Amino acid sequence: KKFFKLFASRRLNKKDLIYLNLFYAIDKQKEYDEDKILGNNKSIQPKELPKIKMYLYERILKSLNIYHANSSVNRKLKELLQYSENLYEKGLLDQSRKVLKKAEVLANKYEKFLPLMEIIEWQKRLDQAENASGKSDEDIVQLFEKEECILNKFKNMMEYAKLSSRTFLLTHKLHQTRTPKENDLYNALISHPFLKNESYADSFQSKRFFYFTHAIYHLSKNDYI
Repeated sequence: KKFFKLFASRRLNKKDLIYLNLFYAIDKQKEYDEDKILGNNKSIQPKELPKIKMYLYERILKSLNIYHANSSVNRKLKELLQYSENLYEKGLLDQSRKVLKKAEVLANKYEKFLPLMEIIEWQKRLDQAENASGKSDEDIVQLFEKEECILNKFKNMMEYAKLSSRTFLLTHKLHQTRTPKENDLYNALISHPFLKNESYADSFQSKRFFYFTHAIYHLSKNDYI
């Protein structure tokens, strides 16, 4: 469910917010009750419900495909890192570095920050094993700067993930804001500096959390415009 919520947040037009609203309404129920869904969600018109349910079903299926593709990337990265380690242990350092480079390209493409940190540690180990031959002081500095950049992006993503989770938890508890006090709870979260401007989100994953948080905020207020 968590992955689907993130997947759904990529699109924020009125149609998508309505089907996301339906998803939350169904998720909150222990047993499916269509009359309660329609009664509690005025944005969903009875005659449109079959279409919205079908659209929601299609989006869930699509998110499952992306989820499993993402899992395949994680498995591939683990596999490449294991290959690189095996080659390293056998003293085949050049081949180990080549495999490590493939892993780095894949991890960068999908913003896999933790594997990237592990890749850099292996790059350092390879440099040490080769006595840093042919490496300049600038090369060493660049490697550590790259590590720092990845770490900062990971911290940035985690901060956005935390804001997103807090907003979702509040929405799950209250479902829809109805009182000034409840509005104040949402406004306190949405006023966080990171949620004021997308430019603070320095990765695709951070931007996804940024838009997901705003989607939940407006969904909670029945603001679909």
